[in-house]
Amino acid sequence: MNTNCPSYVCEADNGVPPKPLSNAFDLTYLQNKGLSFNYPTLKGGKIVINVICSPGQEDYKLNYVSHNKHDLFFSINTSLVCDFPAINCLLHSQENNIAYDLYPLNKMIDNYEWKLRDGKRLLLNICGPLNYIPQVQCADGLRNFGCIVDTKNQTEAALTFANVSVIEPGLIVMVYIDQQRNNILNITFQCSKDVSVSPSVSATGITNVINFNINWNTYAACPLKYSAGENCEVKNLYNGSKVKNLMPLHKTKTDYFIVNGKESFRINVCGALTQPCSRNRNAAVCFKNSNGTEIAIGETGALKPNFIDGQFIFNLEGAPCHGNATKSRVKIIMACEFPSTSTSSYQPELFPSTKENECIYYFYWKTPLVCGSAVSSKCTFSNEVVKYDLSSLINLRENYIVNYNDSEIEINICHSLIPGHRIHCHELSGACLKNYSINSILSAAHSNHENNENLGLASEHDDFEISGNKIRLYYRNGGVCISSKVESVYSTTIDFICNKTASDTEPKLISIEDCVYNFSWTTSAACPTYKGKAPCSIDVSNKTFDLSNFMGKTYEVEIKNTNTSLNFKITIGICSPVDIIGCSSKSGSCLVESGTAENLGNYNSTLQYVNESLLLVYETDNCKSTVIEFSCGQSESSGPVLIKRNNCSTIISWSTRFACHDDYGLNEMKCCQGIEDLCEKLNQTYEVDISNKEKAFINVCKPLLPKWGVLCPSGSVSCLANNESLDYFSSEKSLGSFVVPPVLLNDKTVVLKYFDGSVCHKESDTRYSTSITFICDENVHIGNPVLTNISEDCQYEFQWATSLICHEKCTLPIGNKNIDVLQQFRNWDKRIYTKNGSDKSPYILNLCQVSARCGSHICKMDRTSKWLRFGELNSNESRKVSDSKTSILYKYFSSDVSKDSCGAQVDLICDNSDRGPGRPYLEKVSGL
Repeated sequence: MNTNCPSYVCEADNGVPPKPLSNAFDLTYLQNKGLSFNYPTLKGGKIVINVICSPGQEDYKLNYVSHNKHDLFFSINTSLVCDFPAINCLLHSQENNIAYDLYPLNKMIDNYEWKLRDGKRLLLNICGPLNYIPQVQCADGLRNFGCIVDTKNQTEAALTFANVSVIEPGLIVMVYIDQQRNNILNITFQCSKDVSVSPSVSATGITNVINFNINWNTYAACPLKYSAGENCEVKNLYNGSKVKNLMPLHKTKTDYFIVNGKESFRINVCGALTQPCSRNRNAAVCFKNSNGTEIAIGETGALKPNFIDGQFIFNLEGAPCHGNATKSRVKIIMACEFPSTSTSSYQPELFPSTKENECIYYFYWKTPLVCGSAVSSKCTFSNEVVKYDLSSLINLRENYIVNYNDSEIEINICHSLIPGHRIHCHELSGACLKNYSINSILSAAHSNHENNENLGLASEHDDFEISGNKIRLYYRNGGVCISSKVESVYSTTIDFICNKTASDTEPKLISIEDCVYNFSWTTSAACPTYKGKAPCSIDVSNKTFDLSNFMGKTYEVEIKNTNTSLNFKITIGICSPVDIIGCSSKSGSCLVESGTAENLGNYNSTLQYVNESLLLVYETDNCKSTVIEFSCGQSESSGPVLIKRNNCSTIISWSTRFACHDDYGLNEMKCCQGIEDLCEKLNQTYEVDISNKEKAFINVCKPLLPKWGVLCPSGSVSCLANNESLDYFSSEKSLGSFVVPPVLLNDKTVVLKYFDGSVCHKESDTRYSTSITFICDENVHIGNPVLTNISEDCQYEFQWATSLICHEKCTLPIGNKNIDVLQQFRNWDKRIYTKNGSDKSPYILNLCQVSARCGSHICKMDRTSKWLRFGELNSNESRKVSDSKTSILYKYFSSDVSKDSCGAQVDLICDNSDRGPGRPYLEKVSGL
């Protein structure tokens, strides 16, 4: 009632206080149409408001219909009073706790559609009536679940739901019929992972009866473990049918609140919201749209949680979220999260979904209430030297998943698995195999046998084994396993491999040996922390070089000598032994030649820094020794390369970023500034003959790459060595290891300099350096460096002719100078548009370089679609017309287009609204 007029119906005129007309009303149900409100007036008449079921027409307006001497008639169109027929699409067998849920196939907007013969159409919905379609009478959103319409949308047959039944596990048949029973529709749903995007329909006729058949492959037809709850309690069928009480989730003072952009939700479970939702006091989920309107989208089912395949789910329905839908559907999925030291809100979260326009909402809710028993360990272990800590890999929210054929393997670390969807192993399992094959799912439903395998139990005590840089975790005493006709039990091993740079990695299945599942996991969490100085590391000038990441593995040495025939193999370990049959157990370097193994040096973990080189030296009691020199390189590890070898000593080079100083990447980036193309294309070692006895080795801005017979000081970008014999060098000296930004002398010349080489004169502490002058030469592609001078201060000066620095400038006159202001037009090859911009003209424009299409700056397409030369930038001839306009002149005197000279003028107009290079338009063409 209105407070200004205490009556159900009032009459109001402008400027006149409202007058009461009716103080009572009668409510009548209109069969299949809606509700009728009858208000008797105080003067003996009546006011009738018919609330008409109109799916898809949510105007909520009071519409005048008619009147007579005493009565007034109005109407309101809304779907809120539609009497939708109910179908139970959750088929449940209490005998074996198996259910089938076909509701995911229901459409809340639009319908399924098939084309029949003669232009006819079959319209269909599953688990609900057809959604409203304008001008299609049978799709009125009321009682028809399907219909057949002709080309003019006239109804030939209206189909209603008859029955649905489970024929066998994974096979469900739903039947629709029309009232005359002249048309029968049989829909066969088959459990399958291969979902039918557009199921086929066929028709067969017997006298006047037509049978339509649809075969529909869908995962919705696959069996589910199901238990229905009451009063917010439900059985956990995966945990000995223990009852879970979810009533503690109910709030009595405030509701759970979720903000989603300009929209928001209020949620409560196991009871209604603490505050009404737009006058609805029975709502459990309230949606506030961007206009501020509250809609009770979840009104039923708040006290009835269901257990479905390991998940606890509340299914609710309510008013439509917008006018094009018939109702809303809300699914709240409760998931386990064990308590942790980190803060957790245990609040519902809106799950992003593509079905929100259909008024279908999913909420994901983590809570300890749905967890079962658990077991965990500290996941740390140590001795007097080292400590290992894998506790960062413990996951209390979800498991790690490894895909394997048609299955998934779920794993947790130092903690039993987090219960969840289809995880039906022992509740204390540390690893579980979930078989997702359709045959396995159907077999499990038919025999009540589970299709999951317990691959081992987690333990309260750490079950670890350490070997080198590898840590092995065991999960033992899994489920029964039959292998080679011998009964055993499943078990799991997980090898954690230390890699300090590995983050956000996951386990990988390596092998399955009988009943043992073996996994490998490369992660920084497996790297030890040392209570003292770490092995395989050294501190140099406030920089720690740490190679412990390479420990525990063996590496085969690459042999790049192509001048001799070598038939041996060398294997090394880094600060750790190699496991080669025939070599000593202490061997860190082992040679195998003609089937015979020989120790080339006993391993140790003492990293050395000698003459600015990072070294590992392995020695034996005889003359055999191996020196491994680590040099700075870009990659994590390019692998070891054999550099020199004689009867006693073996020298190996290894380029790795772990041997770099912290400023290495920055120096290289500065060195390549402005000459990036040069750096990229000249990334190799170039040799220069200095004399009959000396040879120089040069790279551009990067350390030299390993080369057989040459052992330059670590980090050298340029190096000098005595050439003793073929592929054998001695007395290697660095000609520079510190690079600086290049000097651009002019458009055609670039100078690079390298400093901090080896000591040249001990008296003055002068060091070797390198200067390379790159000169533009269009006739040379890559080119090679040539020595031009050796200065008194030990600088080796080279000249390098190459076309890689021949970049044509793209300048415009600004004042009295030519400024390269057209940087963004480099490599810019654009089709010219017509003046109105609707079509592309037959011209191509390139402002700075010649176009590859025709070999000129401007190209013109002929009638055969061939590109011809039209205009070429003559001498950067341009003129500044005004502050906002500059003209560039192009001339070509032997054009392919005309015998006469052709030219062009490009006017660049200032446009502050266009931040890019803009788009060229053809202004006019003359003289052709």
